[in-house]
Amino acid sequence: MSVFFSTREFTVERKLAVSYDTLLGYICKPEQVISSGPLFSSVAAEGDGWYTVEENLTILGFETKSKFCCHFDATANGYKVQVYADLATRLNGHLRLTTVEGDPNSVLFQETVVVRVRD
Repeated sequence: MSVFFSTREFTVERKLAVSYDTLLGYICKPEQVISSGPLFSSVAAEGDGWYTVEENLTILGFETKSKFCCHFDATANGYKVQVYADLATRLNGHLRLTTVEGDPNSVLFQETVVVRVRD
């Protein structure tokens, strides 16, 4: 690892009370996933899975906007996403859904995110 970059990995896993097909149908629509974020301002589809996203941020009491691009790839049970943001920040995410045996109204939601930023 370079002295100028820092990389961190985070994983979230939860059992959700929703059917597998319902949640998979939701997360396979990138614009819907992007617009559900709490900082969301706008999204523009650029083609071939690429999107430009704008978010509202408050930093030290000042309102500002942040714009970044991201690429979504659908997988059989979720998606992979790459985010390219300011200040050499890069995020790679992988979201996977798994059925819960014996419980058709629950799904195991697992998301792993690797964040790489410049120090």
